[in-house]
Amino acid sequence: MTDAPAPPPLTLAQAWNERDTDPARARQSARAHLNTPAHAQASVLLGYLDWRAGQLPQATEDISAAIGTLRLGEPSVWLGRGLNILAALQSTVNRADRAVELYEEQVSLARHINDAELTATALHDLAVELRRSDPQRARAHITEALGTFRGLNYTFGVAIAHANLAEFDLDEGDLPSAYRHVQQALRYPHLDQHPHLEASLLTTLLLVHPPGTSDAERRRAQRRLRQLHGDSRNPELRATVALAVAAHTDPQTASTLLSDALRDLTSWVTTPCCPTCTSSSAACATNSATPPPPCTTCARPSPTPAAPTPPNAARPSRPSRSSPASSPCRTRRERNASATPNSRRTCRNCAP
Repeated sequence: MTDAPAPPPLTLAQAWNERDTDPARARQSARAHLNTPAHAQASVLLGYLDWRAGQLPQATEDISAAIGTLRLGEPSVWLGRGLNILAALQSTVNRADRAVELYEEQVSLARHINDAELTATALHDLAVELRRSDPQRARAHITEALGTFRGLNYTFGVAIAHANLAEFDLDEGDLPSAYRHVQQALRYPHLDQHPHLEASLLTTLLLVHPPGTSDAERRRAQRRLRQLHGDSRNPELRATVALAVAAHTDPQTASTLLSDALRDLTSWVTTPCCPTCTSSSAACATNSATPPPPCTTCARPSPTPAAPTPPNAARPSRPSRSSPASSPCRTRRERNASATPNSRRTCRNCAP
């Protein structure tokens, strides 16, 4: 008996729609479109899939190369998707100022091509990035996005917007409103296909669960978080869950969870070599005597490298923005200095 033939590859539009429900087939379909006129679009999809799998360096390389190609053509939804994914990747590694630039570029592009969903996605994710540095503007953006998602009957977008509005309310101390937003988001029927979103919602639920009510909901959330932690290999998701569960368990278990999370996250950290975006991209060729190629993270030309800095020498600081008090990058650094389990973000693409 011969094996059944593999299903034919999907179109890239179909594969994009299946990226979360059937990532294996989406990946197989994207690979089938490599080295064709749709190579850049396929690379955007592969970058998304690598990102969701926790392969951040590969995702960044795929997306950056694709954006460089797509920028040479007409504005398109694929360029917008690429900008969104790269922005989320930049935010994940604490480059909030670069993430804001990319989200704002996505907003402009989406409005230019008159794509309502792409515009709402960009506004939503920009709002998440601005949550601490400009909360009033951020809430306006996310509320506009929620209205658009509802009008488009885009239930996943609606769920994500509610999840982040819960975070906004939590910041402001409005726990009953945050709880209502969490409950609305948890009604999303395909939540099991989006572990990042589910983990974020359950983490928030533990923080805003009304006192004096049954603990059954809290215990269910803790059990599901542990299951998500065990099932996932994604360092970001595992760290999110570890922080949440550690706050509600015994010291020994908490220590193990946090140590494992730290080890997972440390594997992402390498020495930055691009002075524009502080990327650790392998393309920077810092030890070469010839001018290096463009950085694969920010797609900007890298200068000819200077002599290596002695290990103990002080490194120059990056220039600050013109308005330090409102700088998203500064705000993120300050937040990380006193991080707590509720210091999280849930962007629309980050959460799928």
